[in-house]
Amino acid sequence: MVKLDIISDPICPWCYIGKTNLDAALLQFPDHPFTIEWHPFQLNPDMPAGGMDRRAYLEGKFGGKEGAVKAYAPVVENAKKAGAVINFDAMKVTPNTIDAHRLIHWAGIEQRQSFVVDLLFKAYFVEGRDIGAHEVLADIADTAEMDAGMVARLLATDEDTQLLRDFYLSRGYADVQVLSATPELAPSRDAYFLTFRIQEGQQFRFGQVNAVSTLPDINVPEYQAEVRVKPGDIFNPQSIERQIQRLELLATRQGLTFVRATPQITRNDAARTLDVDFVLERGERLFVERIDIEGNATTLDRVIRRQFDTVEGDP
Repeated sequence: MVKLDIISDPICPWCYIGKTNLDAALLQFPDHPFTIEWHPFQLNPDMPAGGMDRRAYLEGKFGGKEGAVKAYAPVVENAKKAGAVINFDAMKVTPNTIDAHRLIHWAGIEQRQSFVVDLLFKAYFVEGRDIGAHEVLADIADTAEMDAGMVARLLATDEDTQLLRDFYLSRGYADVQVLSATPELAPSRDAYFLTFRIQEGQQFRFGQVNAVSTLPDINVPEYQAEVRVKPGDIFNPQSIERQIQRLELLATRQGLTFVRATPQITRNDAARTLDVDFVLERGERLFVERIDIEGNATTLDRVIRRQFDTVEGDP
């Protein structure tokens, strides 16, 4: 067998036309020796996750309505020659295709890749559906006899992207953005790569860090002494979370059970610093109403309750 590696994007009209021509050619040779593998390419890697109005996008890209019409004239001509139906009136959104590429990859694992590519082209160019929408992708997966529920669950998570963002945030890059994530199957076909495009921005450090409060029960200097974040430290959201816990724990020890520490951040772009005021204020009064123990089949519930530090009625 001869493998054809095709790099395409399911919203690329030339890819759609090329696929139509390829199908017609292969149809003439039923015993052809080719196997096809689809690889990802994003025409618009900077496209917002929710996509854009298609008309606004094309007119912005090609310098107005006339420029867009001129740019698409060859598309119309070649689509007609190939017999590729394009319903321009139905296409309202230009989507971000990263999740469509994820679906194509998963389809490849189940030997349904070309079928899913066909369904994506049809959904976008013929039916005008938003193939960046998770419910549309799950429906396409169902049509391809994939597990639509599993696909929906996989699409709902972006843990890899969030972990990467957290990594940069913890090193002071407060404006970091993950612009795109492109999946790619390794040539050896035994690994799966994700290529992330990152916009780091500038690295920030902590500026002034203060504990402030107008509550009469709060001794501000005492709480300031509990501040462990120092000016000049590299900005890290986890440091803020730990500091909040320290301040609120101190308030609890002093019997001030409903005091909350709220960080207020002031940005200084020139100095690349972030000043933080931990504002100590009264929080919402919440109490433990009920504690239920489930699944206990070996002992009495009261034996388990003895291990708790909290009981009903505690704040």
